Amino acid sequence: MSVSLKVQSNIKRLEISYFPLLAGVILKVTSVTIQNRPISIALITRRSRYNQGTRYFSRGVDEEGNVANYAETEEIVEFSINKSSNINDLKIVQPYFETIILSQTQIRGSIPLSWAQVINGLYKPQLVINEANSTKGFLSHCNKIQNDYKRVLMINLVDKKKYEKPIGAAFGRMVNSQRFDNIAYIHLDFHSVSKELGKNVGEELARLVSDEISAFGGYRYSVESELELGTQSGVFRTNCMDCLDRTNVVQSMVANQWLTRELRHFSILSYNQQIEDFPSVHFVLRNLWADNADIISLAYSGTPALKTDLTRTGKRTIVGIISDGVNSIGRYIHNNYFDGFRQDSFDLMLGKYRVSNGVFIDNETNKLVGYGLVSLAFLLFIYIYSTLYSTYNLSMILSMLLPLVGIIFLYCMLVIILNRSYPIFIGYMLNWPVLKNYPYSYSPTSKSSFILPQPYSVHNKRA
Repeated sequence: MSVSLKVQSNIKRLEISYFPLLAGVILKVTSVTIQNRPISIALITRRSRYNQGTRYFSRGVDEEGNVANYAETEEIVEFSINKSSNINDLKIVQPYFETIILSQTQIRGSIPLSWAQVINGLYKPQLVINEANSTKGFLSHCNKIQNDYKRVLMINLVDKKKYEKPIGAAFGRMVNSQRFDNIAYIHLDFHSVSKELGKNVGEELARLVSDEISAFGGYRYSVESELELGTQSGVFRTNCMDCLDRTNVVQSMVANQWLTRELRHFSILSYNQQIEDFPSVHFVLRNLWADNADIISLAYSGTPALKTDLTRTGKRTIVGIISDGVNSIGRYIHNNYFDGFRQDSFDLMLGKYRVSNGVFIDNETNKLVGYGLVSLAFLLFIYIYSTLYSTYNLSMILSMLLPLVGIIFLYCMLVIILNRSYPIFIGYMLNWPVLKNYPYSYSPTSKSSFILPQPYSVHNKRA
C-alpha cells in the first residue's frame, strides 16, 4: 500500500513538471485601423504531433488516418461596434461599444494516400504511390475530419500534368470511389491557372468556393454579452505536394474572402467594399500569412516558403523568383543530404523510437557530401558577391560565372548517370533516417535499383 501511495505521489510531482507546448506559429498585430476603427488580428497555426517529420521522409497518411504536415490555422479578429440601449424604459438612448471576436479555422495536410517521394539525388525524387493499400488510412482520415469539423471541402492544388499528375489523379479516384455526405472535393491546378493569360487565381478560387465560405461561416462572440453569435459549421482542407507554398497562398485568399464577408455583416464594410480596398490592412494580412508560411516551411522543408512574394504583394516579382531559386537549392541540399538526421530527431522526440540500454545508433551517414556542397555553395556566394561588389565589368562577371555553371553541370550529370546506372552509389551518398524503419531507402543487396515493396506504381521523371 505504501509503495502504491509513493508511486502516486511521484506521478503527481511529475505531472506538475509538465506544461503544454504548441508546435506551430502565433502571430499578432494590434495597430490596424479600417474605416477609422481599430482592429486586432492574430494568426495561430497548430501543427499535429502525429505523422510529423521532414519533407521527403514524411508523406501521405498512416493507417490511423494521420497525415503528414497536418496543421490547423486559425485567424482571429477583434473589434468594437456601436450599439445603443434604452435606460430604465424611459426611451433614453444610451450608446455603447460592444466587442466582437471573430474566428475562422482552416486545415492543411498531405494527400491522404499511402505515397512517398524517394530521394535519389535528382531535383525531383522518385514518386511512389501505393493506391491499393490506401483505403483504410484514407477513410480513417476522412472520418476524423468529419467528426472534428462536420463539413469539409477538400481543395487539391497539385498539377494535373507531368510529374504531379499521378498523385493528383489517384487522390481524385479515391474520393470518387467513396461516398461522403459531408465531404466535397475540387481539384484546382494552381500553376496552370496562375499561368493562364488574364486569369487571376483569387478570382477563380472565389468562383469555386464562394458558396462554401458563406455556408461554413465562422465563430462569432460578443464579449460584453458573453454570447456566441455564431459557430463555424465546416472547414477548408487544402493541400499541394508539400502543403506549404501553394497551400498557404490559397488559405490566405480564403481567409481574406471570409473576413470581407464578416466585416460586411457587422457594417464595418459596405457591400461593395472588400479587404483589398484598404491597402494598410491588406498589407498586414498578407505579411502575417507569409510569415506563417515561412515558419511552417522551416520546420518541414528546412527553408522559408516559396511564392511568398505572391502572398505579400499579390503578384510574382523578380526578387521573389530569385529568392525561390535560392530556397529551392537549399531544399535540395537539406532534403537529400541532411534530413535523415532531422527525421531521426523527430522520431526520437515524438516517441516513435525508444532508446534501448547499450544500443548506440550513429546517423552520421554520408554527411560529408552535404557538408561539401554547403561549403562549396558558401564559397561560391562569397566569390560572386565580392566580385559583383568590386566591379561591374560584364566580361569579368561572365568569366566568373562560367566555372560555377560548369561545376553545377558536372554535378548534375554525375547524379543523373549514377541514378540511371548505379543508384546504389547514390544511396550511399544520401542521408537516410536510421532510428525508425524507413521502407524506401536503398538496399545494399541491389546495385541496380531501390528496393520498393510491391504492388507499387512508380512514377519518376523519366517515366
